[in-house]
Formats: sequence, C-alpha cells, structure tokens
Amino acid sequence: MYQTNGWREFYKANPEKGSICDLIARKTIIEKLPLYIKDISYIEEDPFGKYDIDLVATRNNGSKFYIEAELRLIENYTSSSPFQCPSRKEKYFVNREDTMYIQINGPQTLMTLVKGDTLMSSPTFMYPNRFNSYEFFYRPSQENIKQFIIDPLNDFTSINWRDLNKN
Repeated sequence: MYQTNGWREFYKANPEKGSICDLIARKTIIEKLPLYIKDISYIEEDPFGKYDIDLVATRNNGSKFYIEAELRLIENYTSSSPFQCPSRKEKYFVNREDTMYIQINGPQTLMTLVKGDTLMSSPTFMYPNRFNSYEFFYRPSQENIKQFIIDPLNDFTSINWRDLNKN
C-alpha cells in the first residue's frame, strides 16, 4: 500500500528548514567525527550529487566509507533514547560497502553512529510520526550503536532547532 511521504512534502514546502537541518548534521559530523575516528584524513560532502549519500570520509590509508547524516529533531533525544532509522534511508546502504548512518540530536550534544550493514540487518517496526500515519524504521540493538557526547558548533548556536521542528 503506497502512502505519500509527509516528511518530503513538508520539506518541499519549507526548503529552508530542510537545508538548515542538513547543514547542521553535515557540518557537525565533518567537525566532530575525526575526533572519535582518528584515522580520518578528509570528509567530502555530496560525493555523488545532492540526492545521494551525504558524505564520504577518507581514511589515512586511502580507503573510504560513506555517511548518511541526519539531524534528529526530537525534544528529549538523549543517549538512553531508542535509536531508530527510517527504512526510506536504506537506499543509501544497499549497494555500497562500508557505510554508516549518523544522527546528531537537535542541540548538537550527541552523535549516534551505526554501520549500514548492521542497520540493514536490524529488526524493523512500523511507527506513526508527525509526518506520516505510519512509517517503517530500523531499530538496531543498543550494543550495535556508538554514541559520543559532543560540544555544539558555535556556527549554529544562534539557530533555534526547536523552530525547525514546527509545521
């Protein structure tokens, strides 16, 4: 049964919100991920164009891994919150090796990582959200995710991320 994607419709009508969310997630990952994965030498945005995976990280040995970035706009999202990823993101992981899905919480204090193959083998569940009456999500077990407490980037402290969450 086909259902329109309310998220996509919302951000088509409000492109500035989608652009800001994407910018915050990407820039936070570019700045903070090398502090935790020490062998990253460079992170590039839009390696395959605007509508594909968000980032590619190059390691010191020349190998690469691909990153889908997301800003999670949930008011009380903390390290103890259940981690989930919309199944619509699977298109970024199915035909690529060495991928990662990274969520940044709204205030940019938490970075949560899961490998793409781990995500794809995780159980799915159906859950309503504010944009769709139902959507499927992957929910990997807690031991398959890594979380890092991070400091917010000064570039975005003037943006009220709660306003990005309003319809």
